[in-house]
Amino acid sequence: MTEDKKSGFTLTEMLVGMAIFSLILVAVSGIFVSAIRIQKRALVAEEISRETSYLLEYMSRALRMARKDDVGGVDCLGGNKKTNYEITPTGIKFRNYKDQCQEFYLDTTTYQLIEKISSSGGELISTSTLTSPNLRVNYFYVNIFGAEQGDNQQPRVTITMEITKRNVSQPKVRVQTTISQRQLDWSF
Repeated sequence: MTEDKKSGFTLTEMLVGMAIFSLILVAVSGIFVSAIRIQKRALVAEEISRETSYLLEYMSRALRMARKDDVGGVDCLGGNKKTNYEITPTGIKFRNYKDQCQEFYLDTTTYQLIEKISSSGGELISTSTLTSPNLRVNYFYVNIFGAEQGDNQQPRVTITMEITKRNVSQPKVRVQTTISQRQLDWSF
């Protein structure tokens, strides 16, 4: 007696094969989704870093070129003609190289950094937002060292800030930099 056997898979073999295939598919999908999340986070960090770098370079250039507020007609720093910079409640104010009053400050309603430039007579020349609307400056602190004439220290400004992307909790970029004034401020 010969029995005719057809080759094929049993129902159990098919179920085991489908279960293994499903497990592999879920693992690969999880890795793919994780890679996309990591890439999104890296792109956000790169965007924040790029804008922060530009912002610091722009502000550093202006702060390095600041001048003592000692020119007649220019009254940027509240009549104190012996200082280079003045800390405001939300930023810093100084006389720039064009003899204009320039100020960098944090707008506490929009959480963006603002630049305000006024003429020597006090008329507003321009107001510019330095950060894009999709970024949020969480804090912006300024410390001044050596700003007084006769303290025998070169004026320098330390800026500390934290920037995040709006509606995204991570990543945060925290930076601190110190800028020294280009002109010597020593009195001998």
